[in-house]
Amino acid sequence: MDLEGIKELVEPCGNLKYFLPHMDDERLKQFAHLLMKKDRYISDEMRNYDLIWQMIFQIFYGGKLNLVFELGDFQGLIGFLDIIPGWKCRVMFKIWDKDSWNKDNIRSGRKLIDRIRERLQLIRMETHTADPKMKKLGEMFGFSEEGRMIKSFKWNGEIFDLILLSKVEG
Repeated sequence: MDLEGIKELVEPCGNLKYFLPHMDDERLKQFAHLLMKKDRYISDEMRNYDLIWQMIFQIFYGGKLNLVFELGDFQGLIGFLDIIPGWKCRVMFKIWDKDSWNKDNIRSGRKLIDRIRERLQLIRMETHTADPKMKKLGEMFGFSEEGRMIKSFKWNGEIFDLILLSKVEG
């Protein structure tokens, strides 16, 4: 991919802008706290700060092709992770400000997802959640339920199904 192609990928899309923070950025501390505390963001076995910081490091500095976009003034993050151009990526939706779930931001999110998919020639985008609200957000972004992993997610000791969502072309 040429420099112009990279610039196009990270170009802002509505209220979504490319996010690559420094390790001492206060927003990373806030993100770590949200991962630890927010309902069904990550499963109990991953909910300790050492593992969370390892996960954050991998997302932003781990050497894989990952693109993360900030919604508004840190109202949420949408990440395209483990990208394999020409094939697939995982998508992370972490939107913690419910008021930011408006039509303009949903439209911008769909546009961004389509731009990433088209530019990187992705035929599969996938995500998962144990939270029905995040499932609904995924569907608003054009993802469809692909299946469920029954009783495979634990949060605060309660067991949930993990909902698998995908957006597949062709």
